[in-house]
Amino acid sequence: MSNDKKQLSFCLSKEHLDSKDDIVNCFQGLPIEYEGDYYRLSESDLPMQIMIFVSGAILGGGIYDLFKFGIKRIFKKFPNAQIALRDEDANMYSVDVNLNVKVIVVPGEERKFKNVNDLDLLKKFLEKDK
Repeated sequence: MSNDKKQLSFCLSKEHLDSKDDIVNCFQGLPIEYEGDYYRLSESDLPMQIMIFVSGAILGGGIYDLFKFGIKRIFKKFPNAQIALRDEDANMYSVDVNLNVKVIVVPGEERKFKNVNDLDLLKKFLEKDK
């Protein structure tokens, strides 16, 4: 990821590369870069998968609001998209269309994240954890 702390970056499933620019446009006002793509084992018609890498700076003020709005725009443009967030500590979070969050954690760490179930609570958790 870029050293620029305000940077968002993302990876995209290879079969959806033609949507790369549309995803960037969902985050108007935020610097976002495309990091690369990945193959999936199945070549069937799978939903778009986007992994977004977020830094702590995304949590501050208007930047967070733009980030949250960008997530909503992705789901509006691509209703079946699957979005995963990855923080600076390599923790993973799945976000759904209602901005509910499911933490994807190593067994034994569940307790640490027990109160994180939406995007705003994730923001508060990450702010407190830093």
